[in-house]
Amino acid sequence: MTSIPRHTFPKDAIPNNVGTEICRLREVRGWTKAELAARSGLLRETISRIETGKRPPRADTLLRLARILLADQDDVELSDIVPGWPETDGRQVVGHGPRSRVRRQQLKLTEAEVAKKVGVSISTLSRFEGNTRATPTLLVTRTTPHGDVIQLLRSRQLAQALRFADLADHEAFCAAEDWLDWPVDPIDDAAAEDR
Repeated sequence: MTSIPRHTFPKDAIPNNVGTEICRLREVRGWTKAELAARSGLLRETISRIETGKRPPRADTLLRLARILLADQDDVELSDIVPGWPETDGRQVVGHGPRSRVRRQQLKLTEAEVAKKVGVSISTLSRFEGNTRATPTLLVTRTTPHGDVIQLLRSRQLAQALRFADLADHEAFCAAEDWLDWPVDPIDDAAAEDR
């Protein structure tokens, strides 16, 4: 297993009107800036600055906002907000975070639900899922005796929230070539809590 590069894009790749588009999508949902802030884990002032163009969003912030604003819209893609967004098919998704995000989405769980079960902030979970920044509460980096850098999951609560039998099962899912074929049937939540 190798270290996964961060999923980022240059600031100049973000269109000048991205704030206007975020505002439009928020208004389509009928949310106030305060409601979007609460759902995304950002400050209301940050939402305001992004929407007015006073502050361009970082990649992880834009990704978090897009996931929330586009949650139920199958016909809208991230590339509609940021042209040239690096799209991949599901089998090309690599890394603990992105694969865990897909699993969460398969289970129809929100970032807020999983973050609460795991005991981390929504922004920590978002950074983990997007490979945008180190998240030592969820992932530990080790160097092997051969000098290889590997990442290992460390949160049993995350494994349980994503309905894996245990941490080893979650780790195996993230490393498997056939990971999209793994069953998504929920395990017994009561039994998982007893572990």
